[in-house]
Amino acid sequence: VAIGSAGVVAQLVGGLLIHFETAASGWRSCFLINLPIGIAALLLVRRCVAPDKGHDSKIDIVGVMLSATAFLLLAVALTYGREHGWPLWSLACLPACLVAAYCLYRYEAHLERSAGTSARPLFPKELLRVRSFRGGLVRVLIFYAGIASFYFILALHLQQELGFTALGAGAMFAVLALSFVATSLCARRVQYLVGMDGPLFGVCVLVIGHIAMALAVWQRHDSIPVFAMCLAIQGAGI
Repeated sequence: VAIGSAGVVAQLVGGLLIHFETAASGWRSCFLINLPIGIAALLLVRRCVAPDKGHDSKIDIVGVMLSATAFLLLAVALTYGREHGWPLWSLACLPACLVAAYCLYRYEAHLERSAGTSARPLFPKELLRVRSFRGGLVRVLIFYAGIASFYFILALHLQQELGFTALGAGAMFAVLALSFVATSLCARRVQYLVGMDGPLFGVCVLVIGHIAMALAVWQRHDSIPVFAMCLAIQGAGI
């Protein structure tokens, strides 16, 4: 419910921020809004969340910084490198990203072997030896790579091809989030009635939603009711 509700609110707030071009920042305000939210969370967590007194481990600050550096180098290279015609600095970011990732791996392994340290590894290396964990990582990577890129392209299609405003596109995505919430509340009962494995059934529904939307675009039937129906099916599948 929290994820689905956030999906509804975030799409509408994002559309409003772009629509009014808050502080003349345009689409960047969608990312800047995370800054005050994050600060508020840091301030509230000390008052609202009880401390975990059962553990005396510390945050793996070095691991956090190394992982952030690796992801930053990769994101900067792939985002700005293409825009600027792949200058030398953008190409240099890619091997630098691999170096940071290797340093992260070695440091986490060292931290895992060290006895008496109070810091826990950010990413325990032994998890990679678990077959189900490795398979889960691959499935999550494929799922989110597909979902994130698809809805990014869909947002562009709604605005550039169908003439939606940013707020209108956000409202359209809210249909998916509402369907996500509604289906999540009755997912166990649906799984019992269908008699299939839950994730497998969800994948089938999600595929049906994507095929329906692809056919609608191909046949030029991409109207608001058709898109809303396809997004509702996809939200239910997710």
